[in-house]
Amino acid sequence: MLIPFEVVRHISRYLSTKEMLECLLVCKSWHRPMFESLFNLVTIKTCRSFRAFLYVIAHHELTPGKFVKTLELYIEDFNERPVTFTEFELLSRYCSNLNELMFSHNKYWRCMNDLDLSTIWLHLRKVPISRNRASLEVCIKLKDRLEQVAFYAQDQSILFFMTTSPHCPRLLKMDVATCHLLLTTDALKSIHVCAPLLRELSLMVCMENISDPPPPLSLVDRHMNHVQELKCLIHHPDSAWFPIIKATYYDIDKLTMIISNVTPRHAGYTARQHTKFEIVRSLIDLIKSTSIRELEMDFKFVDDISFLQAATATLLYDQCNDLGTAMPVSVKASFVVPGDFDCHHQFLAKLTRSETHEQQKRAHHQLEYRFIRESDEEDDEHNVSELDLLAYTIISPINKLVTELSLDIGIGGDFLWSSVITKKRCVCFDQVLSYFTHLESLTLSSHLYEFCGDCMQSDVKVTVSSPVKNAKHKSLIALTVKNISIDKCVYQYLFKNCVQLSTLRLIDCQIDDETTLILECLSLESDVLLEINQDPSKIAII
Repeated sequence: MLIPFEVVRHISRYLSTKEMLECLLVCKSWHRPMFESLFNLVTIKTCRSFRAFLYVIAHHELTPGKFVKTLELYIEDFNERPVTFTEFELLSRYCSNLNELMFSHNKYWRCMNDLDLSTIWLHLRKVPISRNRASLEVCIKLKDRLEQVAFYAQDQSILFFMTTSPHCPRLLKMDVATCHLLLTTDALKSIHVCAPLLRELSLMVCMENISDPPPPLSLVDRHMNHVQELKCLIHHPDSAWFPIIKATYYDIDKLTMIISNVTPRHAGYTARQHTKFEIVRSLIDLIKSTSIRELEMDFKFVDDISFLQAATATLLYDQCNDLGTAMPVSVKASFVVPGDFDCHHQFLAKLTRSETHEQQKRAHHQLEYRFIRESDEEDDEHNVSELDLLAYTIISPINKLVTELSLDIGIGGDFLWSSVITKKRCVCFDQVLSYFTHLESLTLSSHLYEFCGDCMQSDVKVTVSSPVKNAKHKSLIALTVKNISIDKCVYQYLFKNCVQLSTLRLIDCQIDDETTLILECLSLESDVLLEINQDPSKIAII
């Protein structure tokens, strides 16, 4: 029976490579769909396999190279003879329908630059990140067909690609990251002229400042602006990005703003003295003036924890004044042991706006904090706990807005941090619930361990400050604990006082059989979904 081509191609998606090779023996009508599946994506990691692949596509009577759509050349075997330009030219001849070409070495850019790209790879739409002059020249030759382009660490010559003819009629995504470029409003306008269909734009470059901005004027006509995602770098509260976004990108789907602490040194860049909190005020004004669905503000280098408090309060208090907006808040806090080059706090605020079926506006805040924890002093009664840091940052009454909380204690590098932690850290479960009174979901996790004989034990423990406390917490629905030891009094407190609890997840908490049996009984009585997972490889080390 003759099976239609589309059916055979659909079947081939569920077959292994060996099975597809066997299907080639069925009949000739199956060759094309099987070749399309076999050669759609080709990844080559050695020079030997590259030459074997080149031999097949050059000598096979069905020329399977024409079915290759994505080619990845991640060759790292330097003991073999490297790929030559002649071999690369043969590759371009037989893989003529290539859509994506990815590689990791700059020599392939030089090979591409020596090809006649006006007649070769006419369907090529994606290439690797451009980091040098040869790659920039290749991208300029491919302007008429590229759909994605990325330039990192380039100099002012990148403006030649971004602002000059010929245009980029198919370009949908542009990613630029360099410290050698000062972007102006006119240059940004030229980008839209050069790439009229642009949907995603990431410009991690210095933008000029405008101390006295003129009335908002869109850089491009509303009906001609297709940008839905924008990512930019902010150095100053007078950055031209603020009036530009208000006028041109005020209703896009996603805006990401990275706030830098490095003062630009470009010729022609002028800036007045300012404080980082002035940038926060400019961001708040931007929120009021736009209807962007998802807005991220990322402060990567924060020296003073009081800035985290002020930024959080300013952001959330302002939103609280809008009584017609429902506003749940999710918080993720990581407590990091400092390293030699890691001494700054971080703060990321993400605002998501939506409307329900009843046309009620909803604003969901996601706040991420990264606290640098100093080493504790032995027998020091004044050591600050993780909850103390969080309570100082999220002051009352903002704490009542938090519905989801994740505490990750002891994040570090790839090695253990027991040498700098001198006291066993404790998280008081009841104190967390008492401060965040409307908490619905709580996640506690840790990466801190200490040596105990020949094995390691968790260096963080969950306990309660007062086991006899009788305070009902009617909002908590889900609790997750990972890689943390748990005092048994916590279970008693949890099932007694958290009356709405529906889900309890315990992951790698080293729970013994007796405790497991007790938890199963308590969960059945309270109608709680209990999930206990233990990685067998960690049984002996935690």
